[in-house]
Amino acid sequence: MNPPSQPNRRRFLAGAPALAAARSLLANSGAASARLGMCSFSCNLHWKAVAARLPGTKFSDAGGYYDYARGLGAEGVQTSLRGGDEAAARALRSHVEETGGYFEADIPLPKEKSELAAFENAVRLAREAGATVARAVLMGT
Repeated sequence: MNPPSQPNRRRFLAGAPALAAARSLLANSGAASARLGMCSFSCNLHWKAVAARLPGTKFSDAGGYYDYARGLGAEGVQTSLRGGDEAAARALRSHVEETGGYFEADIPLPKEKSELAAFENAVRLAREAGATVARAVLMGT
C-alpha cells in the first residue's frame, strides 16, 4: 500500500486547472447561476505558515485570500475574517462587490457560554463583510 500523498505546491498547481475546467463544464451545462469558490481549508498549510509568520506567504487575511482565489479562477471564498476588525470587514465587502465575487463566512461555534459574545460578534462582522452564508463546523469534543 502506498503512503498518502503529501500536499505540496507542485501537486496543488497541477490540480488548479481543474477549477477552470469545472467552471467551463458548469457553463456548458446551462447552470448559469452556479459559481465556484474556494474554502480556506483548501489552503490549510498556507494558513499554518501565516500563523507561524513564515516568510513568503501569498496572503495573510481574508481579502488577500479572496484575491488569491480569484487569481486561480474562483469566483469567491469561504473563510474567516481573521481579526474581528469592522473596517477590514467593510473593506472586504466593498472589494468583493466591486469585483463581482462573493464571500461566505467561516465562523467558530462557541464551546462555552463565555464565548457567546465572540460568536455574536463574528456573525455581526460576517454580515458587515457581506456574507449571505456562514459556515460553522460542529465536531465532537
